[in-house]
Amino acid sequence: MPIWPWTIHSESPTEVPKTLKQQVSKGILEKLYNDKYDNELYFWNGVLFGHKKLIFEYPTKSGTGFEFQISANTAYSEIDVLDSKYRPYTPQNYNGKQTQFRGVQFLEPQLIFKNTSSNNDFRDFHPMRGLINNRPYDVNINGIINSNEINLSVICGSKYAQLFFSFLSGLNSKHPTQGINTDYLIDYPGFFAAYNIPINIPIAQDSSSWMDINFVGDNSKQTHENAVALAQIIKDRIQKISA
Repeated sequence: MPIWPWTIHSESPTEVPKTLKQQVSKGILEKLYNDKYDNELYFWNGVLFGHKKLIFEYPTKSGTGFEFQISANTAYSEIDVLDSKYRPYTPQNYNGKQTQFRGVQFLEPQLIFKNTSSNNDFRDFHPMRGLINNRPYDVNINGIINSNEINLSVICGSKYAQLFFSFLSGLNSKHPTQGINTDYLIDYPGFFAAYNIPINIPIAQDSSSWMDINFVGDNSKQTHENAVALAQIIKDRIQKISA
Protein backbone atom coordinates (compact mmCIF):
# COMPACT_ATOMS: atom_id res chain seq x y z
CA MET A 1 0.00 0.00 0.00
CA PRO A 2 2.14 2.93 -1.22
CA ILE A 3 1.61 6.33 0.33
CA TRP A 4 1.27 8.64 -2.65
CA PRO A 5 3.59 11.66 -2.27
CA TRP A 6 1.09 14.18 -3.64
CA THR A 7 -1.70 13.24 -1.19
CA ILE A 8 -1.88 14.68 2.32
CA HIS A 9 -4.08 13.06 4.96
CA SER A 10 -5.04 14.78 8.20
CA GLU A 11 -7.16 13.81 11.19
CA SER A 12 -9.68 16.52 11.96
CA PRO A 13 -13.14 16.68 13.53
CA THR A 14 -14.27 18.31 10.30
CA GLU A 15 -13.37 17.22 6.82
CA VAL A 16 -10.43 19.07 5.32
CA PRO A 17 -11.48 20.51 1.93
CA LYS A 18 -9.86 18.90 -1.10
CA THR A 19 -8.75 22.30 -2.39
CA LEU A 20 -6.85 22.96 0.86
CA LYS A 21 -5.07 19.59 0.63
CA GLN A 22 -4.07 20.39 -2.96
CA GLN A 23 -2.89 23.87 -1.95
CA VAL A 24 -0.64 22.50 0.81
CA SER A 25 0.74 19.74 -1.42
CA LYS A 26 1.39 22.18 -4.26
CA GLY A 27 3.16 24.67 -2.01
CA ILE A 28 5.48 22.01 -0.58
CA LEU A 29 6.19 19.68 -3.48
CA GLU A 30 5.66 21.48 -6.78
CA LYS A 31 8.77 23.67 -6.65
CA LEU A 32 11.15 20.92 -5.53
CA TYR A 33 13.79 19.62 -7.94
CA ASN A 34 14.25 15.86 -8.24
CA ASP A 35 16.98 15.47 -5.62
CA LYS A 36 15.16 17.61 -3.04
CA TYR A 37 11.92 15.80 -3.84
CA ASP A 38 13.62 12.50 -3.05
CA ASN A 39 14.99 13.97 0.17
CA GLU A 40 11.46 15.03 1.16
CA LEU A 41 10.12 11.53 0.49
CA TYR A 42 12.98 9.97 2.45
CA PHE A 43 12.30 12.27 5.41
CA TRP A 44 8.59 11.40 5.56
CA ASN A 45 9.37 7.74 5.05
CA GLY A 46 11.32 7.95 8.30
CA VAL A 47 8.57 9.86 10.09
CA LEU A 48 5.74 7.56 9.02
CA PHE A 49 7.46 4.20 8.74
CA GLY A 50 10.88 4.43 10.31
CA HIS A 51 12.11 3.25 6.88
CA LYS A 52 10.48 -0.17 7.36
CA LYS A 53 7.07 -1.66 6.74
CA LEU A 54 4.34 -1.39 9.39
CA ILE A 55 2.56 -4.53 10.59
CA PHE A 56 -0.83 -4.43 12.30
CA GLU A 57 -2.65 -7.30 14.00
CA TYR A 58 -6.42 -7.35 14.03
CA PRO A 59 -7.94 -7.43 16.55
CA THR A 60 -4.99 -5.91 18.41
CA LYS A 61 -3.01 -8.45 20.45
CA SER A 62 -5.60 -11.14 19.73
CA GLY A 63 -3.12 -13.79 18.65
CA THR A 64 -5.30 -14.66 15.66
CA GLY A 65 -2.42 -14.20 13.27
CA PHE A 66 -4.54 -11.93 11.09
CA GLU A 67 -2.20 -9.16 10.04
CA PHE A 68 -2.04 -6.52 7.36
CA GLN A 69 1.00 -4.54 6.32
CA ILE A 70 1.75 -1.09 4.94
CA SER A 71 4.91 -1.07 2.87
CA ALA A 72 7.48 1.71 3.09
CA ASN A 73 8.46 1.12 -0.54
CA THR A 74 8.09 3.84 -3.14
CA ALA A 75 6.42 3.25 -6.50
CA TYR A 76 8.62 4.16 -9.46
CA SER A 77 8.17 4.70 -13.19
CA GLU A 78 10.39 3.45 -15.97
CA ILE A 79 10.63 6.00 -18.79
CA ASP A 80 11.96 5.25 -22.27
CA VAL A 81 13.47 8.24 -24.09
CA LEU A 82 12.67 8.22 -27.80
CA ASP A 83 16.22 8.95 -28.87
CA SER A 84 18.63 6.41 -30.38
CA LYS A 85 21.53 8.31 -28.77
CA TYR A 86 20.11 7.87 -25.27
CA ARG A 87 21.58 5.08 -23.16
CA PRO A 88 19.13 3.45 -20.73
CA TYR A 89 20.14 3.61 -17.09
CA THR A 90 19.04 1.41 -14.18
CA PRO A 91 20.34 2.11 -10.63
CA GLN A 92 22.29 -0.62 -8.93
CA ASN A 93 20.34 -2.89 -6.57
CA TYR A 94 17.06 -1.58 -7.96
CA ASN A 95 14.06 -3.76 -7.14
CA GLY A 96 12.10 -4.13 -10.37
CA LYS A 97 8.95 -4.93 -8.40
CA GLN A 98 8.79 -1.24 -7.44
CA THR A 99 8.14 -0.31 -11.06
CA GLN A 100 4.42 0.39 -11.10
CA PHE A 101 4.26 2.66 -14.13
CA ARG A 102 5.86 2.81 -17.57
CA GLY A 103 5.99 5.59 -20.10
CA VAL A 104 7.90 7.31 -22.87
CA GLN A 105 9.54 10.71 -23.08
CA PHE A 106 9.12 12.49 -26.40
CA LEU A 107 11.89 14.80 -27.52
CA GLU A 108 11.11 18.50 -27.52
CA PRO A 109 10.33 19.83 -31.01
CA GLN A 110 13.22 21.41 -32.87
CA LEU A 111 12.56 25.08 -33.62
CA ILE A 112 14.03 26.61 -36.77
CA PHE A 113 16.11 29.81 -36.74
CA LYS A 114 18.29 31.65 -39.24
CA ASN A 115 22.00 31.30 -38.62
CA THR A 116 23.64 34.69 -38.06
CA SER A 117 26.67 34.19 -40.30
CA SER A 118 25.48 31.83 -43.05
CA ASN A 119 21.74 32.60 -43.14
CA ASN A 120 21.12 28.84 -43.20
CA ASP A 121 18.46 27.17 -41.12
CA PHE A 122 19.57 26.23 -37.63
CA ARG A 123 17.61 24.03 -35.21
CA ASP A 124 17.40 24.23 -31.45
CA PHE A 125 14.71 23.06 -29.04
CA HIS A 126 15.46 25.97 -26.68
CA PRO A 127 13.65 29.11 -27.93
CA MET A 128 15.73 31.77 -26.16
CA ARG A 129 19.06 30.09 -26.85
CA GLY A 130 18.09 29.70 -30.49
CA LEU A 131 17.25 33.41 -30.73
CA ILE A 132 20.38 34.62 -28.96
CA ASN A 133 22.77 32.44 -30.96
CA ASN A 134 20.95 32.98 -34.25
CA ARG A 135 18.08 35.12 -35.54
CA PRO A 136 14.31 34.63 -35.92
CA TYR A 137 13.30 32.40 -38.84
CA ASP A 138 11.46 35.22 -40.67
CA VAL A 139 14.10 37.89 -40.09
CA ASN A 140 14.77 38.29 -43.83
CA ILE A 141 11.29 39.64 -44.57
CA ASN A 142 11.48 42.44 -41.97
CA GLY A 143 11.05 45.73 -43.81
CA ILE A 144 9.86 43.88 -46.94
CA ILE A 145 6.68 42.04 -46.04
CA ASN A 146 6.69 42.66 -42.32
CA SER A 147 7.43 46.02 -40.73
CA ASN A 148 11.01 46.76 -39.73
CA GLU A 149 9.86 47.74 -36.23
CA ILE A 150 7.13 46.90 -33.71
CA ASN A 151 4.98 49.77 -32.49
CA LEU A 152 3.13 48.88 -29.30
CA SER A 153 -0.25 50.32 -28.31
CA VAL A 154 -1.54 50.12 -24.75
CA ILE A 155 -4.94 50.18 -23.05
CA CYS A 156 -4.49 50.77 -19.34
CA GLY A 157 -6.08 52.67 -16.46
CA SER A 158 -4.21 55.80 -15.36
CA LYS A 159 -3.87 54.35 -11.85
CA TYR A 160 -1.58 51.62 -13.16
CA ALA A 161 0.00 53.53 -16.07
CA GLN A 162 3.42 54.21 -14.55
CA LEU A 163 3.76 50.70 -13.12
CA PHE A 164 2.74 49.09 -16.41
CA PHE A 165 5.07 51.36 -18.41
CA SER A 166 7.98 50.30 -16.20
CA PHE A 167 7.04 46.66 -16.72
CA LEU A 168 6.89 47.01 -20.51
CA SER A 169 10.15 48.97 -20.59
CA GLY A 170 11.80 45.90 -19.11
CA LEU A 171 11.46 44.28 -22.54
CA ASN A 172 14.30 46.46 -23.76
CA SER A 173 16.52 45.80 -20.74
CA LYS A 174 18.92 42.96 -20.03
CA HIS A 175 17.82 40.44 -17.41
CA PRO A 176 20.42 38.03 -16.02
CA THR A 177 19.35 34.67 -14.62
CA GLN A 178 21.62 35.20 -11.59
CA GLY A 179 22.77 31.61 -11.78
CA ILE A 180 19.31 30.07 -11.31
CA ASN A 181 18.71 26.80 -13.20
CA THR A 182 21.51 27.54 -15.66
CA ASP A 183 20.82 24.34 -17.61
CA TYR A 184 17.65 25.88 -18.99
CA LEU A 185 17.39 29.58 -18.07
CA ILE A 186 19.45 31.94 -20.23
CA ASP A 187 20.29 35.62 -19.72
CA TYR A 188 17.79 37.81 -21.57
CA PRO A 189 19.78 40.28 -23.73
CA GLY A 190 17.00 42.76 -24.48
CA PHE A 191 14.29 42.71 -27.13
CA PHE A 192 16.32 43.93 -30.11
CA ALA A 193 19.28 41.63 -29.38
CA ALA A 194 16.96 38.64 -29.09
CA TYR A 195 14.49 39.28 -31.92
CA ASN A 196 16.60 41.45 -34.26
CA ILE A 197 13.86 44.07 -34.47
CA PRO A 198 13.15 47.13 -32.27
CA ILE A 199 9.99 47.49 -30.20
CA ASN A 200 8.67 51.00 -29.50
CA ILE A 201 6.81 51.40 -26.21
CA PRO A 202 4.61 54.50 -25.91
CA ILE A 203 4.52 56.71 -22.82
CA ALA A 204 1.28 57.24 -20.92
CA GLN A 205 1.06 60.83 -22.20
CA ASP A 206 0.90 59.63 -25.84
CA SER A 207 -2.87 59.75 -26.33
CA SER A 208 -2.66 58.17 -29.80
CA SER A 209 -1.01 54.94 -28.61
CA TRP A 210 -1.79 54.83 -24.88
CA MET A 211 -5.51 54.71 -24.12
CA ASP A 212 -6.84 55.37 -20.64
CA ILE A 213 -9.55 53.06 -19.34
CA ASN A 214 -10.73 54.28 -15.96
CA PHE A 215 -13.73 52.08 -15.25
CA VAL A 216 -15.74 51.98 -12.03
CA GLY A 217 -18.36 49.28 -11.69
CA ASP A 218 -21.96 50.23 -10.93
CA ASN A 219 -22.95 48.53 -7.67
CA SER A 220 -26.59 48.68 -8.66
CA LYS A 221 -25.94 46.39 -11.63
CA GLN A 222 -25.24 42.69 -11.86
CA THR A 223 -21.63 41.53 -12.24
CA HIS A 224 -22.15 40.41 -15.83
CA GLU A 225 -23.64 43.81 -16.72
CA ASN A 226 -20.51 45.58 -15.45
CA ALA A 227 -18.38 43.06 -17.34
CA VAL A 228 -20.22 43.79 -20.59
CA ALA A 229 -19.84 47.54 -20.04
CA LEU A 230 -16.08 47.15 -19.44
CA ALA A 231 -15.74 44.96 -22.54
CA GLN A 232 -17.48 47.63 -24.61
CA ILE A 233 -15.06 50.30 -23.39
CA ILE A 234 -12.08 48.11 -24.23
CA LYS A 235 -13.51 47.45 -27.70
CA ASP A 236 -13.99 51.17 -28.29
CA ARG A 237 -10.39 51.88 -27.28
CA ILE A 238 -9.13 49.19 -29.67
CA GLN A 239 -11.10 50.73 -32.53
CA LYS A 240 -9.62 54.17 -31.78
CA ILE A 241 -6.09 52.77 -31.79
CA SER A 242 -6.57 50.87 -35.05
CA ALA A 243 -8.31 53.76 -36.82
